[in-house]
Amino acid sequence: MAEPSPDRDHGGIRPSHQALGDARRGAGDGSGAGGAYRRGSRRTARAQPRGARAAPFRRSAGVSGPLAGLCVIDCSKLLPGLYASALLADMGAEVTMVAGPAPDRIARMQLPALMNRNKRSIVIDLKRQEGRGLLLRMLRGADVFLEGFRPGVTARLGLDYPTLAAERPRLVYCSLTGYGHGGPARDRVGHDVNYLARAGLLALSGPAGGPPVLPVLPMADLGGGMQAVVAILGALWHRERTGEGQFVDVGLFDATVSMLTFHAGNLFAGHAPNRSELLLGGGYACYNVYETKDGQYLAVGALEAQFWRALLEVLDLPDRVEEQFAPPARQRQLIGLLAERFLTRTQAEWMGLFARVEACVEPVLDLETALADPHVQARGLVVETVAASGKVIRTLGPPWKFARTPAGLRWPGAPVGADGRVVLERLGLAPEEIDTLVGLGAVQLPGGGS
Repeated sequence: MAEPSPDRDHGGIRPSHQALGDARRGAGDGSGAGGAYRRGSRRTARAQPRGARAAPFRRSAGVSGPLAGLCVIDCSKLLPGLYASALLADMGAEVTMVAGPAPDRIARMQLPALMNRNKRSIVIDLKRQEGRGLLLRMLRGADVFLEGFRPGVTARLGLDYPTLAAERPRLVYCSLTGYGHGGPARDRVGHDVNYLARAGLLALSGPAGGPPVLPVLPMADLGGGMQAVVAILGALWHRERTGEGQFVDVGLFDATVSMLTFHAGNLFAGHAPNRSELLLGGGYACYNVYETKDGQYLAVGALEAQFWRALLEVLDLPDRVEEQFAPPARQRQLIGLLAERFLTRTQAEWMGLFARVEACVEPVLDLETALADPHVQARGLVVETVAASGKVIRTLGPPWKFARTPAGLRWPGAPVGADGRVVLERLGLAPEEIDTLVGLGAVQLPGGGS
């Protein structure tokens, strides 16, 4: 059974499921494209012996996962950064979240059990000199600094990359912003829907002739978070080989554009996408969603010839095999034909028939049913922990399984700032130092006390 952190105080929560598995602007504020930050050069970085580090944090013993021992300070407050640091934490990284003192409805609407799992958190007022000084102290032993401020904010706070790299050349500094640190849109505000719209992705959604349809997943946010993790791991590998850290610029808009490989490839080849003709957008009978007799739905993904053939055999439409990739007008007719046929049986009846063949057909399940699926349970994709109060807390498990370095849930998430005293004590602060920081308003501890 996975053990909770020995220095974490969350009412005796124990996992009930085995986890598988300082202020100048410097040389730039990121206004240039690409490698705007180049301080902390190879020569400077190697002035510190490879593998050397300041180590203000006491590391948790017995932590598993491929990133065990990696120290991450997360100053992001919205989903992209929280998701990125959650993935890093799931892989064993020691993640400490730094939140601001003012309640942020959007930031704190993220369910702690999901976004704060495997992390500690502390509330620090970075507008106060003492608060910034505390963060700088935390960063002395950090491998990764993840922040989600708008371009230019960290320079005003003295927390920009050139400033930090001058003393911490091995630091991997990841800045996660809407439009990145270069280009004419760098200072624009936005949220997920804005990035999807400007990237051209939203225009590809929805039925032909109708308005764009909003996806239920925040694709730019989640995609940007994942790209941040990929970039951080790449920068860490570079540091492993050279001893030098670097600035990593990740834009949510950029991440969205990078997901358009399929459609951009067609466009570059001279085939401009048309909503009515999109293979993966409902323009083809072989890749579509159909209603069944009982008002449920089936998802069909019979792209390969053998799956299409098997599908038509079950539907008793073998004479339509050659029409799989027929022109759009014919596709509309074919979609109608299949729709009529699927309405003759219930979802369960169809699934019984398709269980005998390989046709890439699955039922469309509501979320509650999907998360109770035996395969979800077998893969450890839903994890439960039990608090001392007896309350069962459910969260999502990691999507990867490491054979040698098991990763997963070590402890569930707690409300933002719940670990403030633990973080300060692990940093080596004496009780009187903690009291001073609280009295100055630089830190907020649970209950508002010291």
